[in-house]
Amino acid sequence: VPQGGEVATGTLIDVLEQRDLDPTHPALIYTDRIVDYDEFEERTNRIARALLAEGVSPDDVIAVALERSIESVIAAWGVIKSGAAFMAVDPDYPVERIEYMLTDSHVRWGITDSSTLAGLPAVTTCEWKSLEDFEDATISGAPISDAERNGSVRLTNLAYLIYTSGSTGRPKAVGVSNTGVVDLIEAHAKVTGSLDDDPDTRIL
Repeated sequence: VPQGGEVATGTLIDVLEQRDLDPTHPALIYTDRIVDYDEFEERTNRIARALLAEGVSPDDVIAVALERSIESVIAAWGVIKSGAAFMAVDPDYPVERIEYMLTDSHVRWGITDSSTLAGLPAVTTCEWKSLEDFEDATISGAPISDAERNGSVRLTNLAYLIYTSGSTGRPKAVGVSNTGVVDLIEAHAKVTGSLDDDPDTRIL
């Protein structure tokens, strides 16, 4: 049962909710595929809602093991909207590297697809779920309410986890908080300008 929780001002979720969506511009473009903002919002909200129903809460780490695609971006933003942190896992990594990342990060859930699952290591602490299951049409695509959350999302909570090469030969985890990501977004915005400056500017 969701316990509810607030989203603090300045967190990544808050920044997402504050952005001015332009329906005349696409949200995502990849090769010949285009996703508009209505589809982007509905799909990411469904994923977030499905994760929350699984009991996901702030500072939980969710692995996203998908080839670079529209779906990998949508899955990552669905995780963010749930209040959890995402960890991108390149399916082309050596199996040993992926296994270490999953074990070291204590990931409880992972999002993948049927074509990728067979190549992923079986780690007892990580339960892989198909992106298709999270995007079930019976799940509402409406915005996530505070009452649905499994805890409050603070600036100090993790936004994402990334593994570097590591000086010892083993990947090293680097956790980035909501504060760190929002500072990065603001820095990018100063460089790229706003939609008023350039209508083709977009920062997800």
